[in-house]
Amino acid sequence: MEAVRFWRVAYPCFFKKIFSLIFVMALAVPATANAVGMTREQKYPQVITPSTVESLIMEHVDELMAEAHETRRYTVDVVHIPKNIRAPEGELSYSVTTPNGLRYSSNTAVYVEIFVDGVSFRKVSCKASVHIYDMVCVAARPIQPNTPITREDVRLEEQDIGSRGKNYFLTIDEVIGRVVSRRMNIGQPMTQAMLKWPELIEPGAPITIITDMKGVKIKTEGTALEAGRLHERIRVRNNNSRKVIRARVIDANTVEVEN
Repeated sequence: MEAVRFWRVAYPCFFKKIFSLIFVMALAVPATANAVGMTREQKYPQVITPSTVESLIMEHVDELMAEAHETRRYTVDVVHIPKNIRAPEGELSYSVTTPNGLRYSSNTAVYVEIFVDGVSFRKVSCKASVHIYDMVCVAARPIQPNTPITREDVRLEEQDIGSRGKNYFLTIDEVIGRVVSRRMNIGQPMTQAMLKWPELIEPGAPITIITDMKGVKIKTEGTALEAGRLHERIRVRNNNSRKVIRARVIDANTVEVEN
């Protein structure tokens, strides 16, 4: 009797659990089969094209230029970009970074991180070439070495200045009176390394040495011991004390001791 009572109670519970397990497995099998049989296009239906990545990079560079208050003209060339990128279903968002900053006229490393529903999905490495332009002084006609530059020798022209912007001259008045170390051709940009002031003082020339003593200018006669150009510091000898000092060239007859 006890055995009969047990089967009456346990049998329905046992088969109820069995049928529940079979039902769950029956539902899971098709889903598993579908997941295994899905194509790459089905698993990653969204396509991120190279043009989308390029636009993201361009926008990022524009933002960096705006933050730097850059007003000069610039261009951006994306020189390395991945092909179509496939992503799963979900809302796409992006983050673009340039960890090493922008490099003008050379490749800049750019990283584009892709998020799906706020979760990082993939990070791709790209390269961009940024070119920046400015109006700089160039030779308006051929210029011979050691010939003082006149206003007729110079014109302003837009050039790709790259990372050497500070080496160029941006106003014509800066170069008037200077001389070039080698022949310049028409259209050639003038750089700090190419131009120098002509020699104003020759070795042995008599000069006036100016010394500022607490706001009082004291003038002393002296002698130049080496040639000097405008703003250069040269060795001179004080004729009264016979002391040799260094002084900055002011003009063809004057040097000034810098404290």
